[in-house]
Amino acid sequence: MIFDFFFQFYEYLAAYDWGRFLFWARLISGLISLGLIIFIVVVVKKLSFYNILQTPESKEGGKEFKPGTAKEPWLAILKKLESENPADWNLAVMQADALVDRILKEMGLSGDSMGERMKSLDKSRLLSLDDLWEAHRARNEIAHSPEKAVTKHRAVYATSLFEKVLREMGYLE
Repeated sequence: MIFDFFFQFYEYLAAYDWGRFLFWARLISGLISLGLIIFIVVVVKKLSFYNILQTPESKEGGKEFKPGTAKEPWLAILKKLESENPADWNLAVMQADALVDRILKEMGLSGDSMGERMKSLDKSRLLSLDDLWEAHRARNEIAHSPEKAVTKHRAVYATSLFEKVLREMGYLE
């Protein structure tokens, strides 16, 4: 009885038109493979975008900044904040903004302005992104409203936000 079942099953498999089945099996497996390859390419592209904060790739405008190497320009910015001259405070904020912008460019972020480059950053990758926006707004107030005097407290606060961002990104120790 059990042998009859296996014999009938074997005859059924032997008589089946496997050419048609193999055609569809190959077609479906090929489409699944193509879909998986596309998925892998997309995932690799996404991962390389998220690694952009860790590996500066381009040399733009002179010295390339690597993590931990923004100390010298940062010390010059802090020295300007110690001055009693309000113009030095403004300059410190402007230079801190320019330093961060240059690092964003070197990281390969696209955009014509710092604002556009910051929009391409992801808050999950840069936790202090809101602080960067606030510090950049302070810089814009200085740049676009020169008649409005910035207080030393405001300049120190803005540069402290830039410092927080640089530390998170690993460019300051």
